[in-house]
Amino acid sequence: MPTDISKAQDLKVLGQILHESIDGLLLELEIHGQSPPSLEQLNPEVLLAPPAGDGPRQRIVRACEKLTALVQGPMGVLFLNLSLSPISSDDIFRAASVFSIAMRENNFQVDGGKSAFSKAFQTELESFDYFYQVEPERGRRFSLGMTPFTGSYASSLALYPFKDLPRGALVVDVGGGSGHVSKEIARANPQLKFVVQDLEEPIRLGKSIYGEAGLPIEWQVHNAFHPQPVKGADVYFMRRVLHDHSDPIATKILRMIVEAMDPTSRILIEDMIAPDLYGEDSEWFTNHADLVMLMMHNAKERTLGQWNTLVENVDERLGIVKVWKGKGDGRGGTAIIEVMLR
Repeated sequence: MPTDISKAQDLKVLGQILHESIDGLLLELEIHGQSPPSLEQLNPEVLLAPPAGDGPRQRIVRACEKLTALVQGPMGVLFLNLSLSPISSDDIFRAASVFSIAMRENNFQVDGGKSAFSKAFQTELESFDYFYQVEPERGRRFSLGMTPFTGSYASSLALYPFKDLPRGALVVDVGGGSGHVSKEIARANPQLKFVVQDLEEPIRLGKSIYGEAGLPIEWQVHNAFHPQPVKGADVYFMRRVLHDHSDPIATKILRMIVEAMDPTSRILIEDMIAPDLYGEDSEWFTNHADLVMLMMHNAKERTLGQWNTLVENVDERLGIVKVWKGKGDGRGGTAIIEVMLR
C-alpha cells in the first residue's frame, strides 16, 4: 500500500517538472516580449470565434501535434504535454547532438555499438538502465512522460478483442510501466486478471497511482531479460516495448517468454508496423520515431517482414498467426501482432 511519503514524493517530482516547464515558457515569452497567459476566465464568445489566419494556424498545429508534445483540444484550445517536453528537449536532444559521432565510432553499425544516448550521457549503460540506476528522477520523469505519449489507450481495446478471452484469463503486461494501459483494459474487461511487470520504480509509481482503484491488477517487479516467472498465462502483452530494443535484445526478451508459454498461450505485440517502401508509402511519425529509437536505444521501428524475421529467429516453433489492424490512431500504423507456438 502506498504511503503518504511515497505519494508526497510523486507529487514533489510532478511539481518539479511543472516548475521547470513553466520557467522555460516564461523565459521564451520574455525573449519575445510577450506576457504570460492570464488565469482569468475566458469569454466563451472569444473561444468560439475563429482565430485570425485560421488556415495557416491549423496547418502549423497539425505539424506540431505530430511532435506529440502539442495537443489540440475543444474549440481549438492548445495543450502542451509538460511531462514529455523535457524528455524531448533534454534526453532526445542530447542524444541527437552526438548521433553522427556515435554512428561513425560504431562504423555505422547498430548491434553491439554504443548508442548516441550512452555517448551523450558518458555511460556504458543503455538508456533504461541509466534512467533507473544512475538518475532515478530522470527515470520517473520518463515514466510520467510516456503515460500520455503512448497514445490512445483505446487503440489496444479497438485493435484486439480482449472481451473474447475466457473469463478469468490472465494477461501479463510485460514492460507495462506503471500499468496505465492495463488499467484501461481492466476497466473495460473486469472479468480478466492482469499482472503488470516492470522495473522497481515504474511499478512503485503504478501502485501509488492505481493501487487502490479496485482493479484486478497485480504489480510485479520483473526484469524482462530474466526468466518469465508467470508460467502458462493466457496472454503475454507487450505494448511498444520491443521497438525500444535491437534485434538481439528483443530476441532475448521473447525467448524468456517462450520458455514460460504453454500450447494455448499467446504473445500480443502492440507496436508500429513501418512501411516497406519510401516516398508516398512513407509516414512522417514512423520515420521520426525510428530515428529516436536509433539514437536512444540502438533500436528501430520494424516492417512486417522484419517482425516475421524477429519472431522466427526466437524459436522455430513460434509464428505470427494474425496481425490485428484498425483504422489507426494517427501514430504510424499501430497494430497488434498475435504470436503463438505452432
